[in-house]
Amino acid sequence: MLGEGRFGRVYKGWLDAKVTSKNGSGIVVAIKRMDYRYEHTVGPLCGLSHSNLVKILGCHRDPYYDQKLFLVYEFMQNGSLEQQLFGRGSALQPLPWDIRLKILIGAARGLAFLHALETPVICTEFKASNILLDESFNSKISDFSYGDLDYPEKSCGYVPTIYPGTHPVYESYIAPEYVRTGHLHVKADVYSFGVVLLEMHTGLRAWDTNRPHQQRNLVGWVKPDLANRRKLAFVIDSRLEGRYPEEAALRIAHLALHCLEDQPKARPSMEEVVETLESITASNGIPLGA
Repeated sequence: MLGEGRFGRVYKGWLDAKVTSKNGSGIVVAIKRMDYRYEHTVGPLCGLSHSNLVKILGCHRDPYYDQKLFLVYEFMQNGSLEQQLFGRGSALQPLPWDIRLKILIGAARGLAFLHALETPVICTEFKASNILLDESFNSKISDFSYGDLDYPEKSCGYVPTIYPGTHPVYESYIAPEYVRTGHLHVKADVYSFGVVLLEMHTGLRAWDTNRPHQQRNLVGWVKPDLANRRKLAFVIDSRLEGRYPEEAALRIAHLALHCLEDQPKARPSMEEVVETLESITASNGIPLGA
């Protein structure tokens, strides 16, 4: 088992040569055993294609296994952003600055694509564990759904939904208006992206009970310092050991602050976030990539 998300457990698997056309050899895949509550999302998801979304290769309903539905995805060799930032080897081999920017811009492009669809797709659980990385550290979003968008309000991208949980780890990623009202808008994903920006910037988890009580929620603790250039050195991930452009780091901090605005209307669109990240990346002399 590779992990467990909102839609079900994910396993590492293998497709042999009989069902693949890759030079007669098999391929490694990820296989998700779908929770029956989310099976209605499969059809629309299979129709989506973007370089920054995890690709669905096929699906299968097993008549011998309680009619469970299995989805077959491309396998992402470098796991999730959460594993790369906070996993066992992250202290010895922290993600370099340019790789962090590459991951951020890919994830932002994926969200921008979903929001620009005729019926916007809202991830609702955009977080570091749902950003997967291939062998070249290209980022792709997983666990996104059409599930909550089947309402008359969908034309404006604003959808009533049910707040699915109150666990502090989950709550630390989601927009305050979603917690207050249970109503969901594309700008909620922008807020969640701001939290991931902050995790990438600081190298700290969004919620961590190992920190002092007043510092457990990363946004509440760090947000007041993001606009202060003098405090930047104390906010940014110490594992980088100063190997980052100070001006670019300050712009990332300001972008995070903008995404984390309390009022949805004050937050940028994901298209604007992409443009800002591309500008920061270009100013660093880093190729923008696919």
